[in-house]
Amino acid sequence: MPNHVLATELETRKFRLLALTLAAAGLYLREGTISVWPAVGLIVGYFAYIMLLGSVILTRVKSPSFVYAMMVIDAAALGGGLYLTGVQSTLFILLPLLIIYYSIFQGYRTSLFAALAFSLMYTAVTYNREAVEAGNIISLQVPLFFLVALMSGYLAQRRLEERREKEELQELIRMESRARSLLEMSQSLGQAWEPETVLKEIAASLPRLAGLPGWVVCLAEDGKFKAKVSSLPEHNFVSWDGGDSLSLKALSSGTPLALPHLVAGDDPPPWARDAGVRSLLILPLQARGETLGLVYLFSALEEKEFSPDLLGLVQSYGEMAANALASTRVHHETKTRIKQLTGELGEAVSHLERLREARRRPEIVIGELRIDGLKEKALLAGKALSLSHIEFELLYTLAENVGQPINQETLLRRVWGRDFTGGSNVVDVSIHRLRKKLGEDERILTVRGRGYMLVAK
Repeated sequence: MPNHVLATELETRKFRLLALTLAAAGLYLREGTISVWPAVGLIVGYFAYIMLLGSVILTRVKSPSFVYAMMVIDAAALGGGLYLTGVQSTLFILLPLLIIYYSIFQGYRTSLFAALAFSLMYTAVTYNREAVEAGNIISLQVPLFFLVALMSGYLAQRRLEERREKEELQELIRMESRARSLLEMSQSLGQAWEPETVLKEIAASLPRLAGLPGWVVCLAEDGKFKAKVSSLPEHNFVSWDGGDSLSLKALSSGTPLALPHLVAGDDPPPWARDAGVRSLLILPLQARGETLGLVYLFSALEEKEFSPDLLGLVQSYGEMAANALASTRVHHETKTRIKQLTGELGEAVSHLERLREARRRPEIVIGELRIDGLKEKALLAGKALSLSHIEFELLYTLAENVGQPINQETLLRRVWGRDFTGGSNVVDVSIHRLRKKLGEDERILTVRGRGYMLVAK
């Protein structure tokens, strides 16, 4: 039901109650001349109708055409009153007043319909009660009804057109403001290079654009939808397979799915039922042929209408957000791959440098110890030693400087590299292992305060 219908009814309820009070007072004053219990029943029934109309009926009925049903009910109630009190009673004055009242809703259409409904009712009541004088009364009263309908319809039509122009102007201003906001949001999305940043931008921008207080932004992960940012207090527990009919409908269409009011037959996501959602807007995030996620905008407090222009803006933002999210994923994957390739390239370069260095290193022979720098092999008395790469480099460095002590810092730099960040005790541990494999503790000596030295045997 349009808001102005409900607002008009609530604002004029006091006048309906006043008219009902006057009718009750007339009943009391004319006690004995009319049937009391039918009149009491009519007054009580109409009073209940007035109280339910604004608080219950109009809040549930969605069609603006219900105004015509209201006119029929009023015509029946007034007809019953005139039937009980006589067609010449003071209740007659309510007929033209109600025609003027109903012209407020839709101008000429409702005023002329009210005139027709009241004319038919008045004609029927008159023929039933005062058939002799009916022709003269109807020939005067019915044209009066339509004259009042035309005059009030003209004034109401002008008022409706002015209000419509004002609403259109306000809507243009709102759309301009939303378009500017959309431009700012798109710029923010364009500057985001991490998926988390894009999600935060969506959560901050879309609810404001759509005018809805609640949101759940989900990403598709392993066949499920997982809430990443949400206004729900426990959104980290929101995870489901997206198999509800509303989500599937939004995904299949690729456009926003607007539900101004959820009804009993709708199948929303499970969290929406638990949160008591009344109005829901579902926006699919799809880019490059892939479903990235879903955005749910909702209100649990009121029902909201979504204009086509608003849905167009929301869809535009959703497309930008989906592309930005896809770009951040590509950027993140590319950065990870570059880091991996850089590490692999660094290892390859280090290996090539070691090979190049090995080709420049001559074979060293110290007694029974033979060290081949190119093949990275060491023989002791003709028997191959099982050495790790670090142990071989350590032995070769000591052999290059046979008879001369080398401190730990030099050994760390030449054997482990300049980028090594471990402790210096790694040298002591490696020397201990190398001594065991050489089989003679005296071959590598510890020179106090100067380091380690390989001696000829």
